[in-house]
Amino acid sequence: DEPAWPFTTFFTGQPKLMSIIAAPRSSFSLAVDVARTMPVDDISRLRSELPAKIRGRFPNADVVLDADLVALDDETVFQRIMLIAARHRTAIHHPMVQRIGGRLAVSFDIEVDGDMPLETAHETATRLECDIRRELGPEIEVESHIEPLPERMLEGQEASESERKRVATEVGILAAREKRLTDLHNIRIRQNGEGLFVHYHCRFAGSDTVDDVHAAVDRIEAALQRRIPGIKRVVAHADRAQLVDDRAPVCDTVTTGLARHLA
Repeated sequence: DEPAWPFTTFFTGQPKLMSIIAAPRSSFSLAVDVARTMPVDDISRLRSELPAKIRGRFPNADVVLDADLVALDDETVFQRIMLIAARHRTAIHHPMVQRIGGRLAVSFDIEVDGDMPLETAHETATRLECDIRRELGPEIEVESHIEPLPERMLEGQEASESERKRVATEVGILAAREKRLTDLHNIRIRQNGEGLFVHYHCRFAGSDTVDDVHAAVDRIEAALQRRIPGIKRVVAHADRAQLVDDRAPVCDTVTTGLARHLA
């Protein structure tokens, strides 16, 4: 009757257990294989919670757990690229994989400090590209696009009332053109040294695909920036049109309460 163990989907093979029993205490050394795609935070929880569960059954037990990360046969190319970038502690986005005449071509955007010299940034990108080739094969074509990653806190403020009304009106007009989009709300316009930042919430049917939703909000962003050139970025948060029941969403109750307060 216990709830499902949340890490089960990441386990591979059978745990390896060695026990030494010497009254009044017992020692357990447990090794488990887990998918290397398992989130780091979940690995940390596993290492603390699994020994605690064992000690719950055997109060006098000393437990040592070793989690071995293994590659799975069904890992996608995208997962493998993101794992390699994570090992380099390098942020990447927009990974693209193409098959050209039976050969894979990989490209992605790599984010580095905007103040970093190009020589250093290029070395960072090259090391990552080389490791991807080692993982996927030397015949793989790998290219990266270097982008600045701003690591500074932007000091901003609410836009003027007239600016807020102007932008909100345009957002409403553009949103009305998107047949899938409903319930436009929580529109906020902030201003900082880089320009205007527009945030809004909207709803789509839960069955709509992420591709369709993303295309709709992208059209709104592009049109809005054409109409008001001072807009630097538009952040759209898409919710389901309605919840199936009154149970809390996936996030915890504190986060849910905050989201409802802002909505």
